[in-house]
Amino acid sequence: MTWANISRLVCRSLIGVAALPIVQSSAQAIVINNTAGVDIARSLGAPFTAVTEIFMGRSLCSGSLINLSYVLTAQHCIFGDNPSDISVRFRDLDPLNTLLDEISVTSIFEVDATDSLLDGTDIAILELSAPAPEFITPLRFLTNTDNLVGSTVTTVGFGLNGLGSEGHQFTRDGQRWAAENILDSIGGAALPDGSIISGSFNIFSTDFDNGTAINNTMSDFGSSASPLANEGTTAPGDSGSPLLVKRNDEFLIAGVLSGGTTATSIFSDISWWTGSEQHRSFITQWGGQFVSTPESSSPFALMALGAVGASVVWSRRRRQDQA
Repeated sequence: MTWANISRLVCRSLIGVAALPIVQSSAQAIVINNTAGVDIARSLGAPFTAVTEIFMGRSLCSGSLINLSYVLTAQHCIFGDNPSDISVRFRDLDPLNTLLDEISVTSIFEVDATDSLLDGTDIAILELSAPAPEFITPLRFLTNTDNLVGSTVTTVGFGLNGLGSEGHQFTRDGQRWAAENILDSIGGAALPDGSIISGSFNIFSTDFDNGTAINNTMSDFGSSASPLANEGTTAPGDSGSPLLVKRNDEFLIAGVLSGGTTATSIFSDISWWTGSEQHRSFITQWGGQFVSTPESSSPFALMALGAVGASVVWSRRRRQDQA
């Protein structure tokens, strides 16, 4: 979940941007439902030491260690930046997520040379100047993502955080937060009116439910209004973070966060993820490993593409710019 500053967003946005200034606060990355609350979000996020903070000058994104020397993130986070201006922070799994190391970046590798948020190519890999701490196990990737609609997914990030009733309130505590959701569609970027953003593809979409029909923004895609116990969404600063699916007791990457539909990540927010499997050949070049697991069937699989239509929406990139 990233926000860029107004000038960069207006120049680079694919579909229009609601750009807001971000005020840094030491108060309470992920936005979770009110019932689960802050402590649950932190405890869910703590074990994921392979999820990193990425700093680009005065901007923040998240990423995933996929090899001791390589980190996966979103292309829009680093597009146009010099490697020398980027660093990656690794944190421990203790309650305070103690800083273990901050490592500079020597190279950037991108799927293509275009900065298109929702064209299915919003992926980049960073080469570290030194290996990550050895005890951190890199995340691996899920093969066979076509039938994931209806599956429970986990999102982890370092961005702004808060509760669903009020959103992130522009606050961040520097800790990994995590939440769960249901993957509602695969195809193009879903909108609350049941359509797909024109020109988008290879995008996974999740919505932020709280049990009410009005906030079940993906009902046209078969989404249930009933939230998971640990339901949550993404927020600015989470861009580049992984969409994780649990298979055989291992969390595997299925996508990378690109953006979402609301300014404050309140209930009803839709998050958009760029699928990773379509970029398998690119990712494996830099040490990423794909794991073949039995495909799980879903009653919603046939509804994955939803209704296709040409649409324009005010949205955000979830890269956080520091005040």
